[in-house]
Amino acid sequence: MEAVHITGNCSGDTARRQDTLEVFGTSRRTLSCDVIESDEYGHLPAKFNGISAGGPRDFRVDYVLINKTVGLVPVAVVKWKPPTSDIRHLRGFLLRVRKVIGPAEDTTRFCRIFDLSRNTFQGADDNMEFREIFSGLGTGSRYLYQAVLHSLPRAPRPASLYFSLPEVQAREVTAANWTPVITCRTSRSSGLRGYKLTVTFSLPPARLQFEEFDVSLYTMTNLHNPQKTCILDTERPTPCNEIRNLASNNAAQGSVIFDDITQDHYMIEIQAVDPYWQWDDEALCFTVQPSGRRQRKECLRTRLKGIFIGEETDDSSLRDDSESRQPTTPSSIINSK
Repeated sequence: MEAVHITGNCSGDTARRQDTLEVFGTSRRTLSCDVIESDEYGHLPAKFNGISAGGPRDFRVDYVLINKTVGLVPVAVVKWKPPTSDIRHLRGFLLRVRKVIGPAEDTTRFCRIFDLSRNTFQGADDNMEFREIFSGLGTGSRYLYQAVLHSLPRAPRPASLYFSLPEVQAREVTAANWTPVITCRTSRSSGLRGYKLTVTFSLPPARLQFEEFDVSLYTMTNLHNPQKTCILDTERPTPCNEIRNLASNNAAQGSVIFDDITQDHYMIEIQAVDPYWQWDDEALCFTVQPSGRRQRKECLRTRLKGIFIGEETDDSSLRDDSESRQPTTPSSIINSK
């Protein structure tokens, strides 16, 4: 896809704001976009009323690393695609980001309305991808943010996700300090009791030589014994592996599925498997002692705590409950039906 030239104050020379919107696609070269920013939204202008084009697609959060004095600083990139039901009715998007868990003095809350009402959309325009950069968000496991995205006019249900950003990173990613970005999507299990949980996570560079990953699901009331486990193998399929032939396809991410999950709060844990963990001189995850000798160490475990799986998935039901929720590692959580 190619970058679409944007006119208006969403990005470019006329943006006059710290964060900018990028749009990519193959069907059009220009897009008119104006953004309205505030801490929260009230009543929407009348031009955003009418027949909905449907909900946005592929809503997710990624990050880019900005090289600063303190190291590589993660900056959130919120990505989505327009609806496919009838894109001719699309007038814009409303994006909200707020802190759910974090220091009390951090009152982060953003609301952005992207006004696309001056455009005329055709069916082929549904291949566009929107990317909004959010700088200035807290990094590390102390923070959990919620993002909610509405298409305008509004569809019956918005896209909603939860994410946190990694810690400021060293300038070199090694096997010993690698951590994945995790996305969890819940849905009703077809023909089964309970829910289906799809766990998707980024894979490390091939140079790190990891081939297997342990994925474990715990209830928050029993963090010592996993309720379900799965091994994702990049070389061969496993029963819970949703994406096959990962290594041969140079895949950037892999997915596993857990079925028949009951309503509860859960933790996901992912750990790369070191095939040479028994030998100090060959282990992929190791430290170097003052003497210069290598010593093997456990590869990092990335944990995502406080995932609620159940009926209460509407963003309006969530509160700032930083005293009761557990912090998370770099990750995002998506709830869908």
